[in-house]
Amino acid sequence: MAVLFILGVTVPFLGKQAFLHWAGPAASLSNELYIPSAMFAAGRGLHNAPVEPGSAFFNFLQFGQQYIDETEVQNLPIQPLDPHQAYHRYLLWTVGAWWQLRGISWDAFKELSIFFLVLTAWLIYGCMVFFVPWWLAVPLTICAVTAPAMLFTVQYLRDFAKAPFFLGVLLSALIFIRNGRKGNHALTFGVVSGLITGIGMGFRRDFIIVPPVLAGLLILVPMPGESARLRRWGYRVVGGTLMVSTLLFSGWPIWQALYTFGSLTDHDTLMGFATNGDVEMGVYPASYEKIPLLNDLYVSACATAYEQFGMGQASAALPLVIPPYPGANAKSQLIRHFIQDFPWDTLVVRWAAAAITLTKGIQPHQAVLLAHLETVGEMMAALAVCVLLFRYGFRGLLMVLLLFVFPGYTSLQFSMRHGFHFSFLPWLSAGLIVISVIRGLQFLIRFGRSGKILKYGNICTPNRKQLLLMVCGILVFCGIAGGLKLYQQKKQLENAHRLRSAISNPIPFMKDRWDEWVLFIPQPARPENPEQIQAFNKLAPDMMMADYCVAAFDKGTPPWAIQLVYEDTRGWDGFSVPIRLYLPDWEHTKWFLCFPVFQVRQGHHLIRFAGLGVDSAVETKFLGFFDVEPPMLPREAATMVIGLPESNTYRNFAAAQRIDLGIKGQEKPPGWRVHHPRMDVHAALERTAEMIENSNHADAREIVSDWLDKRPSSLAWTLMAAKLALRESQPNAARSILDHYLARYGKNFLGEALDGYLRNWLSEQKRKNDTQAAHSISESGSPESVPSPGGKNNDHTAKSLLNVGILSGSMR
Repeated sequence: MAVLFILGVTVPFLGKQAFLHWAGPAASLSNELYIPSAMFAAGRGLHNAPVEPGSAFFNFLQFGQQYIDETEVQNLPIQPLDPHQAYHRYLLWTVGAWWQLRGISWDAFKELSIFFLVLTAWLIYGCMVFFVPWWLAVPLTICAVTAPAMLFTVQYLRDFAKAPFFLGVLLSALIFIRNGRKGNHALTFGVVSGLITGIGMGFRRDFIIVPPVLAGLLILVPMPGESARLRRWGYRVVGGTLMVSTLLFSGWPIWQALYTFGSLTDHDTLMGFATNGDVEMGVYPASYEKIPLLNDLYVSACATAYEQFGMGQASAALPLVIPPYPGANAKSQLIRHFIQDFPWDTLVVRWAAAAITLTKGIQPHQAVLLAHLETVGEMMAALAVCVLLFRYGFRGLLMVLLLFVFPGYTSLQFSMRHGFHFSFLPWLSAGLIVISVIRGLQFLIRFGRSGKILKYGNICTPNRKQLLLMVCGILVFCGIAGGLKLYQQKKQLENAHRLRSAISNPIPFMKDRWDEWVLFIPQPARPENPEQIQAFNKLAPDMMMADYCVAAFDKGTPPWAIQLVYEDTRGWDGFSVPIRLYLPDWEHTKWFLCFPVFQVRQGHHLIRFAGLGVDSAVETKFLGFFDVEPPMLPREAATMVIGLPESNTYRNFAAAQRIDLGIKGQEKPPGWRVHHPRMDVHAALERTAEMIENSNHADAREIVSDWLDKRPSSLAWTLMAAKLALRESQPNAARSILDHYLARYGKNFLGEALDGYLRNWLSEQKRKNDTQAAHSISESGSPESVPSPGGKNNDHTAKSLLNVGILSGSMR
């Protein structure tokens, strides 16, 4: 109890340091997740409610003010929970109850987050003291709690709240593995673990991965206290039944939400195949990227395209015009494809890489000494595995699987917020090594004094049968892993050969610029289907145009000097992503970059492929774009970015991924470009739109000109230029701007669809302008004073906006 009190006093002080620059509890979702909590605190029940912009409640949710009074939500109409709120029902109840006690404020929310950190510290201490003495467990717990991953994630309670429940299940499993001897132990474990898991699911649905692990332990943990085999299995079955029953009972509201809205498990798993996770885990790339971008819409687009390719649509003329949102089975179908065709990458490399990364604590400590210890985390884990196997035998093997293999499940969608609760692993490994060294020295001292080998401590060495089984198991695993690698390499070399045969004639392209990149814009010569164009241009529902592109590069072009450049008319990054694939012999062979192209229309907004960005140092290495024969494309082409050497030799194509083992002299790809979202463009567009609304046209024109100089082919800034002309009552100038843009850039992958999109946009803007003008007349009694469409200002606007880079560049 004294230790728990010490941790209860120390950890809140350490946790407060994480909140010094806190900007709200939302990491990937808005603070609107907590609307039901505020309603509950005000006595309205756990319900959703609409929030009016400008209200005190709205400002509170946007972190504009630190607290609100209960009266602010008393009169709001009641609405049902949205899916994400329904998934987090227990978390929202907890926050609501705390706000009911402490008042609806973000300061109270911080207190609750720190309380969860204290609970996490207590449970980490429980896991530590399970293996080492309390005097060693305390400092190790402090090191684990102050891990950067832990202190970062505690700011976002939606992600952090699962930590105490994960660690609670882990501790109960460790106790059962070591002490489970009788049938009633299995029954108790089933009830306790099922209860914790069911409640934990209401805080974070990640717990859906836990029940199979618990069932495996009920089957594998030895129970020598029950002599009859049938009796032992009877207890196991009853324990499993109790676990499922308590899991369903304690998590029933969450199971209902999963049944109603779907679990999103397929989507979350598919996101894990994105390249970002490979980079965080230290996985070295192959000559392909399965899904190059960690983006919800991009992943959905990949699943839809893959599904359509499988329905024979690839044999039709590209592009495909299809909805961007996949059907019910599309994502699970793509997951099965990745597992079947890339078993080495998926089942061996990624799982092992995630486990190895977690043994280092994901992110190193700020303190130099602690950071050095974490960098050798995988070596400490290897020694800890030996200690556990030596001390506990087969039960030690189960502990090893639970502590060092099971955490690799985060490879399904690897990120800090999914694996932070395993930050204690390097410190647990260090503790096992330290206590083993101390016990070894004690053994030597006793042996020196008595000359006899005395048994010390709880040592239960594996017998010959157990040792033989473990060795055989390791050999079988290595054999299976090797077979999976050979199968994958054969499969991917066949796909590479098929893709190479699909490459057809060269197509024209345009050279331009995009920020610091040299931009190459392909111009396919395929005829466009009017029905497809009409379907793409409809205002509803959302639509996607999927196509395929091949670019050729001369030898000496590093893949990481290339970027797929997309633009969203909202000013976001769209689908822009650096290339992270690897070609073993790129310095000495010509190669093709093969990739799908997605153009997505969401309502009035468009995500478009702007072109291929190439580093200016190697722009002369670009050899041009090539068309493809759709019927010859392998189905993988729907999602994957592939680097294809010109020669069809084994050594030029890396058909499998590998892990960075940190070995000195290990060959490493010399270039990684990390993708950081560019929010400055979105902010600049919003600022410019506000200037136009406030009639600050001169400053707005200057900003538009600057951006069009950096990005001449930018659709978002061209539309802003046209909007400025419209607000100055110059519709002819706006139409001229769009016509010039179409004349120069209207022959890319969008083609006639871009023409339709711009016509729709211009009509919508003119309608808005007419509505605003009518409203202004009704208020003032006379039309606003505006420049004459035929006056001097019209010529100035047209020249200043049309000559700022839209007409620059050269045709090839």
